Amino acid sequence: MSKDHPGRLIRTSSETGHVADVSSINERHSDKGNGDEQAETDLRLEDDVRDLLEGFVTKGAKGRLRNVKMLALLAQAIDKIDYSVLVLDLNFNIVYANASSSRTSGYPLEEIIGSNPRMFGSGWHSDDFYDKYVRTVQVGLPWHGVFINRRKSGVIYQEETTISPIFNEVDAIIAYVEAKHELTGSRYFEEELTLARTDQEAIAQIMHEVIPSDNLRGTAQSFCDAVVQLADIDVAIVLHPFGGSKMRTVAASGTMAYDSTKNESFVPLVASSVLKQVSEGPVRLPLAHGDWPDVEQFQQRLVEDGAVWIVAVPIRFGDKMIGALILASRDPATAMIVDSRLSFFGQLGSFAGAIVGHRSMEFEHDEDLYAVVKDVISQGRFTIVFQPIVDLTTSVTVGYEALTRFDDGVTPGERFADARMVGLRNELECATASSALRAAESLPPEAFLDLNFSAGAILDGSAAEVVRGVKRQVVIEITEHEMEGDFTALRHAISQMGNCELAIDDMGAGYTSLSQIIELRPRFVKLDISMIRDIDTNPIRQSMVDAICHFALRTNIVVIAEGMETDAEATMIKSLGSALDSGHLLAQGYLFGRPEEVPVVEIGALDEDRATNG
Repeated sequence: MSKDHPGRLIRTSSETGHVADVSSINERHSDKGNGDEQAETDLRLEDDVRDLLEGFVTKGAKGRLRNVKMLALLAQAIDKIDYSVLVLDLNFNIVYANASSSRTSGYPLEEIIGSNPRMFGSGWHSDDFYDKYVRTVQVGLPWHGVFINRRKSGVIYQEETTISPIFNEVDAIIAYVEAKHELTGSRYFEEELTLARTDQEAIAQIMHEVIPSDNLRGTAQSFCDAVVQLADIDVAIVLHPFGGSKMRTVAASGTMAYDSTKNESFVPLVASSVLKQVSEGPVRLPLAHGDWPDVEQFQQRLVEDGAVWIVAVPIRFGDKMIGALILASRDPATAMIVDSRLSFFGQLGSFAGAIVGHRSMEFEHDEDLYAVVKDVISQGRFTIVFQPIVDLTTSVTVGYEALTRFDDGVTPGERFADARMVGLRNELECATASSALRAAESLPPEAFLDLNFSAGAILDGSAAEVVRGVKRQVVIEITEHEMEGDFTALRHAISQMGNCELAIDDMGAGYTSLSQIIELRPRFVKLDISMIRDIDTNPIRQSMVDAICHFALRTNIVVIAEGMETDAEATMIKSLGSALDSGHLLAQGYLFGRPEEVPVVEIGALDEDRATNG
């Protein structure tokens, strides 16, 4: 191999043959017009280069090298077209570059020859992107795509590129040819107009697909799900201010970096300086560390998730900024057009404000509530108390229900409802249950422990984590109105929880039907206090409990009567359940003991008067 000119490769060969008519190509491209004429010319260039290269080889992609004279003529012709052509050796070093490659990139031919084509790289493409095209051409196939490159002056530009292998007479690859043209001029503006039309269609599509919910989270999630369906947006996150200095993820699609279902509460995006800049309009966030310290942690997580650009957009309702929309993409080819699309992203933010704005005030209340519940959990601002559960047949305490009392006096029902509202119910349930297991270590080991969990905590596995490895028998109590959806899945989840049995609470309160009891096959059924109150004087309640006891006898279910306060109630329940075996008719209530931190009832040691009246 020898080089007689920086832009020309001379390779010797004994073969001769036909080469494409150079003069006709020169005439076709010597006087280019503008507008549609330019676009038509660009479309012909790839065919022309292919024609020239077919003069370089025969048999299509597999042929024989021509002689030196033809190669010189070919190189001279390619030098005169406005189409960058490179020839690469087997190590992907540039051994030939035409004049257009220098004009387009700004690098002189002396710097191009001997370098790797990645010298033109802008940094937008990953190593995997380059590896993919290398693997393709190394197996003898052509590769076609768009490179985002950087001129020597630093200006970013796009080049549509085809890279093909060149074969010798024994069909071995001896080099690669890279032909590329810049996406500028009329074709670039045509793509911009097409993109603008597509953006407007996208807004209409999102408006059609978003399903408003009765809360901010649901509506925001539907919005994010619709946005990531757009071709060049892979990630959508809606953030809501919290405490004036931070933002919290309300909804997210297309990324696991921020999962609103896991209540990742504080996104370190929003120092006041960032809020101010985002409030002025859509802004492209930097990808490099240290460029914008206020968003570095947030940006880093998305970059690790594959983002090649990130944009923050204000979400406004009226004159007030109520949140921010984060958009990102993993497609390097879209990086060039991000700045030109900021107005479109702004429209997305405006639409988000229109559909979620009226719910933001309610969410601000939720944020305050979230902080309170989170504090209760993290600081353990509660106490566990235990109420005995007694076998009515033997008058023996056989178990304890763990109950929670909150330090600020809020009732358990209200506190757990608050936790559910702000997405912390499972976390609060697990925190109180873990505390109960620690406190129950002082209880007699043969007594079972009744823990309250929602169906959600059971299905997502968090309840199983709490009771994992516990040696004491645990009864998982779930209220009937929490049971919805796939009962088979719920039953299976409980079966995987080790030494645990299921108890259905509030039987008779009207939340569900007996069919659900049949589906879940619980070991325990707890009669609601409304069924027990004054049962000794109420024939209707007596009939209902009698029927339930008969059902329990036939299905081997243990009945627990809740809220028992008088001896008369205990006597009636014992009579109605007389057919049940020992251990199958239990009771709890003030009659047998109030919830206390230190249980006053020991196994087998009921108060003597209570035993006499049982």
